[in-house]
Amino acid sequence: MALRLQNEETYHSAIFATQSIIDVEKATTEDTVSSDEEYAKKVQQEEEDRAIAVRLQQNDHQGGNAQTGDTQVRSPAPTPEQTRRWKRRRLCNGIFLLLILGGGTFCVLHFGDSIWARLTGGSADLPPFFRDKWGESNSTSYYFMEWNNDKKGLELEVVNALTEDWDSYFNRAVNEWNQASALDLSTRVADKPDPDCTPVRGLLKVCNDAYGFTGWTGLNQNIREGRYITYSVAKLNESYLKNTVQSEKQYVMCHEIGHGFGLPHRDEQTNNPDLGTCLDYTVRPQNNMSPDEVDFDNLKNIYGEIRNGKRRSRRRLGETLQMLERQHGRLLHYSEYSATYEEMIDDDITVTTTVYFPLS
Repeated sequence: MALRLQNEETYHSAIFATQSIIDVEKATTEDTVSSDEEYAKKVQQEEEDRAIAVRLQQNDHQGGNAQTGDTQVRSPAPTPEQTRRWKRRRLCNGIFLLLILGGGTFCVLHFGDSIWARLTGGSADLPPFFRDKWGESNSTSYYFMEWNNDKKGLELEVVNALTEDWDSYFNRAVNEWNQASALDLSTRVADKPDPDCTPVRGLLKVCNDAYGFTGWTGLNQNIREGRYITYSVAKLNESYLKNTVQSEKQYVMCHEIGHGFGLPHRDEQTNNPDLGTCLDYTVRPQNNMSPDEVDFDNLKNIYGEIRNGKRRSRRRLGETLQMLERQHGRLLHYSEYSATYEEMIDDDITVTTTVYFPLS
């Protein structure tokens, strides 16, 4: 009985052990199968992802090739005819641009003062080059003044109260105005420059100084007693004129001396053709540095004419004065009877020469 019980226990133990081994193997097999399935799914997913990436890359590459191909088809090399058309187009554009620039420059040069006047409200605000302080003339109404005379021409002394650097402009202006049949001018150099330009009865005095940014480059003042001029001064403002070109200095010198004889402006518009006289307002002083025949006729209407013999003598005198100036230095004073010159030899030696002319 005991042996039978022992055998049954041994049998059950063996069965239990065998079942345990089977269970363990089954569990192991199930775990392995599960892991293999997950791994297989993972590998499959990765393969699918790589395939998708490859397709996308191929599509991008093909798209790029397609775009390149399209570009090459749409932009073939230009033909010679197209090249010529493009060159002609560029030339036309260049010419058009030059026409625009040229037109703008023309408008500025010829209409600049009018534009300025419209923008600022009138000619009173023009830059100082276009202005001087003389009388009360305007663009529509001019008037003349005069020195007392016998209608046989005006004999007048013009005093040079300038610094020496203005002498050449002064001498040229006086000599040119002296060609008028109505004028018999003589000159005298002041003892020293007179920037204040103090008036002297019976004389026209010309001065220069840096008078400040006053709004005028040149100024003439005619002082009258009754209807006749008895004093006249002309001032050149170096605040504006110091560093200007020679033509502008000559223009202003001639302009202000002309006012000293009682002549008004001939024209006060700068956007019209030049008149060729220093009494014309201009932006081109090189065309207007001297008086003209109309100025001489206006003087003749005011003063009459110098007798012919005296006029011929004056012309010869002008030629003689220029010749003597080359020989003896700077002209200090002249009249129809004599002329005085000064020449500096060095800093300490100055030679003064006086020349007397025949009374005839």
